[in-house]
Order: sequence, then C-alpha cells, then structure tokens
Amino acid sequence: MSDDGRGLDIEKIRKKAVEKKFLTEEGAFGMSDEELVNLITLPGFSTAEKVDQISGRGVGVDVVKTKVEAFGGIFRIENHPGEGLKSVMKLPLTLAIIQALLVKSSGATYAIPVVHTIETVELPVSELKLIQAKRVIILRDEVVQVLSLSELLDKPPLPETDIVNLVIIEARDKKIALQVDSVMGQQEIAIKSLGEFLKYARGFSGVTILGDGSISLIVDVQSLIETNTKMV
Repeated sequence: MSDDGRGLDIEKIRKKAVEKKFLTEEGAFGMSDEELVNLITLPGFSTAEKVDQISGRGVGVDVVKTKVEAFGGIFRIENHPGEGLKSVMKLPLTLAIIQALLVKSSGATYAIPVVHTIETVELPVSELKLIQAKRVIILRDEVVQVLSLSELLDKPPLPETDIVNLVIIEARDKKIALQVDSVMGQQEIAIKSLGEFLKYARGFSGVTILGDGSISLIVDVQSLIETNTKMV
C-alpha cells in the first residue's frame, strides 16, 4: 500500500523520540533513517501535536505490526521523503500450508518460512568479520550481523569448513545472516501443531513431516531472535 504524499519527517520523528523518552539524544542521532521510521510502530509513539478521537494516541500501526507478525508475516514501512510512504505486508498464503526453505543445522533439518527469507549466500569463511564482538558480513555495502542457527537453538555446531552457508532473513525490522550447515532447497510444507506439551516452546511455530517421513521443526524467526536479543 502506497501513497503519493510527502512521506515521513525524519527529524520530527527523531525529536519526538527524544522528547517522549523513547530514545536518548545520543541514541537518536546514532540511528539510521530506516530505524527511525520504524519507531512509529512502537506502542504509544506519535508525532501528532494534538490528540483527537481517531488519531494522535500512538495506537494503530503497532497493532497492525503485532497482528501481522502473530500470523507469521512481516510488516515494513518504506519512507520516500517528498514522494510518499509505502506499507509492505507479507503474509503466508494460508496458516496451514506454507513455502519453506529447508536447512541443515547440527545434523537436523529445519524449515524456515520463505516469507522471512531474502536470499541464500555462500561465502568463504574469510569473509566473516568481527565488529564490536559480533560476527558480520559486508553484503552489497551493507553490514549484516551473522548468527548461528545451532547457537540460537543451543545445539553443538558441526566442525567449521572453509565455506559458510548463510540464509539472509528479515527479523525485527533488520537483515540478519543466519548461518546453517547447508541449504537443502525450497518446499511446500503443511504445518502441524507442536502438541500440548510443546505449545509454549520458544523459537518454533510448528512441525512438518517431510516426503521421506522425517520430521522437521518449523523455525519461528521472530520469536527465536527475540529470545536471543542479547546476541543481536
């Protein structure tokens, strides 16, 4: 959904973020324009000077984002100053059958919903850099943090090789390179419930049975990253 208006006023958002104590002044000036735009999805954040019955209370965009992500989707805002605003929503076609990318990590097969994936990358291990104690790669002039799927799942990793397999995903409004042992390919899968005993398990949204009869857990990317926020 897009409009042909004037877009969002970045400086006004920055000023309001500091004024309403969402950010410190130093933190606000250290954020990119994209990160500042996504502040409008926070509950209670508004740049309106006056509050009326339908606007100015900071309620609306955050509700949309929360609901879309609850369905396993992605909500993103693209700001084009002087040209307009675009709201992008990505949702699975159904809640029962989805397209998933199958990957191997620590010897097990996992399914990552395609709605969260951007691309897969294979790089020499020498391409991994260390910035502020975090592993990153430079992908088309953009710094992308690398997280190991086995580490996120608290599983012992396999011995490192000269090549790293990465799945570039979108989570928490940013790109993250998820390191896996190998990428098996894309497949349409049917989601099955985790059952009563595992329904509160963080990091997984369900389970599926693959064509060879084996079981694969479906990774809940948003939940997995949120559970390990100290790594991001």
